[in-house]
Parts: sequence; C-alpha cells; structure tokens
Amino acid sequence: MKDPNSILIGCDDNSVLYSIVSSVKGLKQVNCLTASRMLDVINLANVSLPSMVILCFKHNQEALSSLCTLLPKANVPIVCLIQSHESNRLKWPKNRIVFTYPIEQVVKGSYLAPRLQSILLMADSKSESQNSFGRGPSLAQQRISENKSLSRYVMELEQKKEILKKVRSQLCLLFPEAKDQMRQKLVSIANTIKVANNDQNHWEDFKMYFENVSPSFIARLSARHPGLTSKDIKYCCYLLMSMSNTDIGHLLGINLESVRTHKYRLKKKLHVQKDASLHHYIKSL
Repeated sequence: MKDPNSILIGCDDNSVLYSIVSSVKGLKQVNCLTASRMLDVINLANVSLPSMVILCFKHNQEALSSLCTLLPKANVPIVCLIQSHESNRLKWPKNRIVFTYPIEQVVKGSYLAPRLQSILLMADSKSESQNSFGRGPSLAQQRISENKSLSRYVMELEQKKEILKKVRSQLCLLFPEAKDQMRQKLVSIANTIKVANNDQNHWEDFKMYFENVSPSFIARLSARHPGLTSKDIKYCCYLLMSMSNTDIGHLLGINLESVRTHKYRLKKKLHVQKDASLHHYIKSL
C-alpha cells in the first residue's frame, strides 16, 4: 500500500493556520495534520513521522528547539513561518534541515505551495539517491514505516466512523418531514449505516491490518492474559504503535484522565509494577 506524504502544521493562530492549510491542500498526494499546541505537534510527529513539519508560533525559537530535540528523524524538513524580528535570531542544530519564510507572505495563495512542493521533491530525491547506492531501509526503519501506515489507517478509520455517525444523524432529522415510502428508505439507509459502523466490524478490520505488522502479538497477549477485554487489547496495540495518550483517548472515546485510569487498571491486570513502564512491557511481548 502506497504511503502518501503527510505535512504536520503547528500554529497557534487560527487565521494563519487556515491560510497554511489552504496552501498545503493545493499539493498533490499530501495529507494534512494540524495542531495548535507544541506538545501536540511533538506527539503527532512521533506517531505519524511526517514528510515535513511547518511551525508558526508566537515563540518559534522555543517550538523549533523542542521539535529538533524530540523529533526522531533528523532528515525531516522543518519550515518556520517567522515575523520580521525573528529573521536573524532563530537557531537550530547543524544536522537539521530548516527553511524560514516571512509570515506576511503566507496569505498570498501562490507563495507557499510551490516552495513546499520543492522541499518535498528535494527530500524524495535525496531518499531515492541513498537507496540507489544500496543503502535500503533497515528493519527498524521498515517497522517505523509500517507503524506509520497503521497509525494513519486507524486515524482514517476513526474519521470515517464519525462521518457515518453525522450522516445517520442528519437522516434521522429528515424522518418527520418524509412521506411514508421515503421514510422507509431513510430507515433502511440509517440501519445500513448503523451496521456498517458497528465497532466489532471496525475491530476485526483493525486486527487484520495490525497483525500484518505485528504477527501473533494479540494471540500472545491474550494467551498470557486471558482476562483482558477488547478495550484492553486495543490499548495495548496502540501502545505498541507508540501512540500518545491524546490519540488513544480519541480512539477509545475517553478523556485523558480516563486514559490514565485505564492505564493504571491495565497495569494491575498485566501484573506490571506501579513504577515500571507499561510501554516497555508491551514491547517485550
């Protein structure tokens, strides 16, 4: 399955964020991820491993320093959209690829998109050049790529579930206004959506994709800990994929506090010491 490029955008100004997203959507075969907090940018960067990161914060130096420290891939291009007073002040490590553009130009639709496209082409060309000299991806790199694809699949699956819920809700609003024959058709469509959106169906689809990446993990986990619920197993799978608490909460439909509570209870079920890392234990399986 081809893994399309993704661009992660971190911006704390909604109007500027809209302009950046509009520019990115003009690029072909590119997925757009957005975050308004730097912590979310770092979490998403580690989960999705984007092809490029765009930063536009009130404190760009702080954001840039954090990202360079915590983003695992040093070859991911970083684009900083800066104010005029930042032009000569930003600093970053020598091994990082960083581009700076004036934020005033972002609102011009024809300015940002071609520059981003050129950066992506440069990164792709560099990757192909490395592979042509026999330096193919290592096993660890392949696993990261597989987890990246699986993470994106899970996120897209969740988005489709939400869309189907909204469509079904809209259909239900039409029932009182519809004639009997049309109402029967609407009921039939709504019931079809309900069946298609059944959590068990999505869980089976997820397991099929997940086991292609981590064969026998669910079987080993269930055999060692037969008392786990399906939600427990999902949580363990998401941990193995290195998902953040925020992403796990979104996928399980619970808040961050509930994620922490579930993690605490899961540790007890798995007989993991209170001060030990649940993530490390899951990895050991």
